[in-house]
Amino acid sequence: MNLNSHASHTSRSRLAQAASKLPWLPALAAFVSGCAHMMNVNVKPATLAASTKSPARIALVLNKSFTSFTDTRHMMGDTYVSRLGPALEDYAKNVTQNVFGEVSVYPSAAEAAGKADAILTPKVLKFDESYGVWAGSDHQMVMIIKWTMMNRDDQRFLWLDSIEARGEGKMGNLFTYKKNHLKVLQRLFNDLGAKTQKALLEIPEVKPLSSGGGQQPAQRVMP
Repeated sequence: MNLNSHASHTSRSRLAQAASKLPWLPALAAFVSGCAHMMNVNVKPATLAASTKSPARIALVLNKSFTSFTDTRHMMGDTYVSRLGPALEDYAKNVTQNVFGEVSVYPSAAEAAGKADAILTPKVLKFDESYGVWAGSDHQMVMIIKWTMMNRDDQRFLWLDSIEARGEGKMGNLFTYKKNHLKVLQRLFNDLGAKTQKALLEIPEVKPLSSGGGQQPAQRVMP
């Protein structure tokens, strides 16, 4: 065996073992200080429970602030960027298409006016993370999405609710923190999808809409 090769392999092994035991943030800073990290947000749409779809026709408004939503965090000289917009867009389409018989997508409420029985719009109110510095520390994510349903013509409020979802896991070490981050994010979107589906199925204004009653009195159902 080549002694130099053996020594190099041993050195790398010891380095990996040491890094796995270090607090994840200081360890990461020591190896890649001053870097920008693009976090993997390739989450899959939540698998939703089977349900009977409402025949109501919905105009889903996904504006740029929603589909381009990005979370940027600065820690110990590094920048961590999570482009959540595409995942949010998939989530909104997934839950509405599982609840309503017909869903058309528009970039603004103005373009959606008069195109369906009602206009449904999601908006990100909050996205936050909490974590510790050790590999075994808890990692939590919280997201709140406000959903608004408006009359198809004069855009009066018919329904309003805020959905709060959570995802939890462990931070992981220098080598696993990105993978663990994705796991927590997937749990967050799974929770978000299930809770949103439940809320949409319980909208009392949907039944009149499916009978062509788009001119119902404005009501608000607060969370």
